[in-house]
Amino acid sequence: MKDAPTLLQDNRLKRTKGRIDILEIFIENTSLGLSEGDIEDRLELEIDRATIYRTIRTFIDAGLIHRIADDDGVMKYALCGEACEDYGHDHDHIHFKCEHCQRTECLENIMVAKYDLPQGYVPRESNFLIIGICKECSNKMTMYHLYKGEEKIGTIDEIEFKKLEDLMEEDSVYDRDYYIDQKTIDYLENQGATKFTVELLRKAIGDGPGAEIRWSKD
Repeated sequence: MKDAPTLLQDNRLKRTKGRIDILEIFIENTSLGLSEGDIEDRLELEIDRATIYRTIRTFIDAGLIHRIADDDGVMKYALCGEACEDYGHDHDHIHFKCEHCQRTECLENIMVAKYDLPQGYVPRESNFLIIGICKECSNKMTMYHLYKGEEKIGTIDEIEFKKLEDLMEEDSVYDRDYYIDQKTIDYLENQGATKFTVELLRKAIGDGPGAEIRWSKD
C-alpha cells in the first residue's frame, strides 16, 4: 500500500496537511467503512466538518475511496482498490455490517455475481451490504442452536436469544424448550424480536400447528 502523499501525487491532487491526515486514516483502516464522524474523531488536527466533507468528495471523484450505503442511513466510506478510477468505481465485493459492534467492513475476496442491466441503464457505482455478526464478535459470543424435534432449524447469537428468552415464559430455570405457533411468532415480532429470529421460526413452523422448539448452547 502506498503512503498518503504518494497516492495524492499519483492522482494529481494537492498534498495538503488535511488531505494527508484524512487519507492516512483510511490507509490505517484499509477495509473498514468510516463515517464523517469517525474521521473527525480520529483526526489529531482539528478540521471542521465542511472541510472533511469536501475532502471526502474529492477523494471519491479521484477514485481513492468509495461510498458504503449503511442500513442506519449514515453514509460510510472505505479505501478503494486499484480497479477504481476517477470515471467510476468498481466494487463488486460484499460490505458486511456487524449488528453487535456496528462496524462496517469491505470483504474484498467475496465477489458479487455479475448482473446485466436493461438497455439504457448505465451503472456508476454499486453497494452490496450483508448484516449479521462479524467473526470477531461471534468468537466472543455464546451461540444458541434451535431444534424442532431432532432437526436443527438454525443458530442465533446470545443477543437474539436474550430477547427471545425475555419475551417467552419458562416453567422453570431448567426449561430448554418453548412452544411456538403462529400467534407466538406474531407476538415476538410485535414485541421487537429480531427479524432473523422471526423468519427462522416462521420457516420452522410453516403453515402447520405449533411445535416445541428446543435450544442448546455452545
